[in-house]
Amino acid sequence: MGSLPARPGKIIRLEMKTTSLVNDHVHDVLVDLGQLWDYYNRPLGLQPFYVFPRPDWCGTLVSACRQQVVATELAFSRSGPGWWFADWLVVLTTCDVVDVLASELMAHASPKRGTKKRLVRFDVSSSAMPIWGPTGSAAPPHVVPWRCFWPILESCGRPSWPHLVRLPRTRLPANQHVFSRRDVLAALGTATLPPSMQGDQMSGERYEADDIVTLWPNGDSQYIDARSSDGDHDTLADQDDAEREDDRRQVVFIDAGALAFTDQ
Repeated sequence: MGSLPARPGKIIRLEMKTTSLVNDHVHDVLVDLGQLWDYYNRPLGLQPFYVFPRPDWCGTLVSACRQQVVATELAFSRSGPGWWFADWLVVLTTCDVVDVLASELMAHASPKRGTKKRLVRFDVSSSAMPIWGPTGSAAPPHVVPWRCFWPILESCGRPSWPHLVRLPRTRLPANQHVFSRRDVLAALGTATLPPSMQGDQMSGERYEADDIVTLWPNGDSQYIDARSSDGDHDTLADQDDAEREDDRRQVVFIDAGALAFTDQ
């Protein structure tokens, strides 16, 4: 957390996954049960979103795009319809992934890594829907397309989504450790107003690291000051940033100035 800017805003984590090729037409997304157990047992604010491709191509991505576009162009929207990476990435919360793999995760019941199970299978040779879970019997989760995910986040996201909020202390009620979602959104909305529209001495000034507090959701449309929670969660957040070799986790900071404040 110490590497984050001393600015009001939101923090999310993304666990990036790729697909494993079963054959030229069939792609599986595999999840390590130990990693999932680890993520699910963290506070909601520290759980990542799982991000993975929903392929519509045969074979590997490199071989599929070789005749269409240079692979490096996939990073840009100019790559053409269907080839920009944002066109085929999708997002699930950690809780969504747990719902799909609930039986397997319960049987594993350990942070020990190395046991992987299929989250979803995509067969691009037919128009059949994706097959969810190792046996195909899991109910389809609510998948969010990548290009929809960011506008939702910029509208302050959904109450059940994992994230952290960073706010100046002066924007929060004094002597209080639990805050309503409405209070937090209001504080984010005023934290970046021009100096003439703010009423405290910190208006328009740069914040120091100690001026910013970290809040996370408790799953009940409320936010908790991390310093007042059980355990040293600020330390836990620092430790969470230390990525394991088999993790592909990214931390993203969204400045409050980029957020639209609607209470969903």
